[in-house]
Amino acid sequence: MKINKPFAPVILGDKAPKILKFRQATCLEVFRVDITEITERTRKIIGEAGNLGVAVGELTDNDDLYSAGLTSRASVSVMLALEEEFDIEFPDHMLNRHMFQSIAAIRDGISTILDEQS
Repeated sequence: MKINKPFAPVILGDKAPKILKFRQATCLEVFRVDITEITERTRKIIGEAGNLGVAVGELTDNDDLYSAGLTSRASVSVMLALEEEFDIEFPDHMLNRHMFQSIAAIRDGISTILDEQS
């Protein structure tokens, strides 16, 4: 889901999505995003920016992306695309090979960042 300013959806409650309303955005909007949605969006980006030797659909969430053909240069492209997609910034301590080792690792990292923002 892309956020277009100046109006942004806001999810209220502790379970997403529970109540959705629109209001004028005046600060960083934070969303509770479903793990399945994070995984699907991450897979899409890896498929587009990862330049893997195999189709992303053939990989499990725990398969090693570097063994599948992800290079360090492609991992930077994936990271930048993920930051744009989720409107996040990976902190320095997450910028390592382990973070981009698998779809599950990326998903968990994104989930952690989103939780810390809320």
